[in-house]
Amino acid sequence: KELTLLFQIIRASDVPIRNEYKKELEDYLSVQDMGDSRQEAYKKLFQTKQVECFVEVKLVDIETGYEQTLSTSVTDGQYPDWNEMLEFKIRAKNRVNFTQKELEDNDYMIFITLFDQEKHVEKISKNWTQKYREQKYLGQIQ
Repeated sequence: KELTLLFQIIRASDVPIRNEYKKELEDYLSVQDMGDSRQEAYKKLFQTKQVECFVEVKLVDIETGYEQTLSTSVTDGQYPDWNEMLEFKIRAKNRVNFTQKELEDNDYMIFITLFDQEKHVEKISKNWTQKYREQKYLGQIQ
């Protein structure tokens, strides 16, 4: 009746870092003196996130158009480590049992996408701030 498809998302490597972090790193490296300006540059660099990424897995039944999407948690850094299991349920077309042919000749597409999630806080007025999360596409395999 139902089949479980498991995806284990373990880790990623060499994830692209944000331009903002690159700028802060360049500023830090360009400061020659060891005084307050270097400490300030280090503080800014330390407070700037390199990247906060997550993996989204989308399973699409081409025949019916039915989609299932699951995501990992958000993890910091260029070498994120998730070690998470994503579990998809697939039902037999006849709702009873899978046939051998159905298991061999399925029409599913799998999309695995990496995103960077940036948190933003904008001050709209004296009493109001707006918070939102922006998801930036970093790459995909199908």
